[in-house]
Amino acid sequence: MNKALTEHFRHQWRILESLVDEFDDEAWSRRGRGLTTPPLTAYHLFTSVLYYSGADIPFRKDDGSTMRGSRRDVEPASAPSRREIRANIAAFADAGEAWLSELDLDAANTDFEYAGPTMGDLALFVLRHSEYHLGEISALLNEEMEGESSDHFARTLT
Repeated sequence: MNKALTEHFRHQWRILESLVDEFDDEAWSRRGRGLTTPPLTAYHLFTSVLYYSGADIPFRKDDGSTMRGSRRDVEPASAPSRREIRANIAAFADAGEAWLSELDLDAANTDFEYAGPTMGDLALFVLRHSEYHLGEISALLNEEMEGESSDHFARTLT
């Protein structure tokens, strides 16, 4: 089961890559409102991996600095670029995969009780949480493309 979950998580990162690639830089920084913008929502996917897995890796910016913390703390001018999102995907995907590969799905989940009683429930919660936010980014892209964006789920299945 861990292997299947890992592939679903890997698929999510491929979806994110595909979405990021279809945006242009101007739409990436302009679309959405409040916390639901492409860069802030994508960054939230990265910080969620850290929060739920306990991994401690930085989100690296092009200028060599790092970002940590909630998307609520990110100033619009320092929101991650498309290039920065792409550059961080592999490290965060690897951290998520490492967490899943070692996870005892039947073990008690005592840290995030709202996600369910077992670590398997937590893994599914994180998967669903990521899917929700990928859907937000996808909707923003589809709006930008006037209903003509690609099917990023289907085209990234393999």
